[in-house]
Amino acid sequence: TTTTVGASASRTSGNPGSLSANVTSRSGTPTGTMAFSAGTTLLCPAAVVNNGLATCRTSSLGVGPNQVTAAFTPDTSAFGSSSGSATITVAPAPLTITTLPSTRVYGGANPAFTAVYSGFVNGDGPASLSGTLSFSTTATAASPAGAYDVTPFGLSSPNFALAFSAGTLTVPSAPPPVTPAYRTSV
Repeated sequence: TTTTVGASASRTSGNPGSLSANVTSRSGTPTGTMAFSAGTTLLCPAAVVNNGLATCRTSSLGVGPNQVTAAFTPDTSAFGSSSGSATITVAPAPLTITTLPSTRVYGGANPAFTAVYSGFVNGDGPASLSGTLSFSTTATAASPAGAYDVTPFGLSSPNFALAFSAGTLTVPSAPPPVTPAYRTSV
């Protein structure tokens, strides 16, 4: 009895994908169950073998290469136990961090900038990232009226391919000076 392991072509962190294992025998079509594991992590404990094929849908593989093993347990003595393994590579999930648009008065200090995140998986959130979210802009209190890019930076994660997207800081024109009205008396 022989077991061969495979997987869907491309995998990204946190997105479910299918693992499959084929089991063949010269004695006929094997029946039983297949246990899928990656290292000491049991992914699918008892996937049913149907027409020699068992599948396991999981999002539990970590980023990078994973040695996945499928162990076949027959439900009859007509077939022997067997196992096979394959290396399944999982890519980091894409995650975009975008600065929200903001406005400040002419001559004023820049506001506290904020960002939004798009692409978290597996219930992850900003706390799953390392580092400190910071922002970069050329706008200063002395900058003339205009629009300025504000780019987030400073975060990292092995589980995400981070993309930082600039937002816009708008500085409106200064209000015209107020000229006091003078009265004269005669």
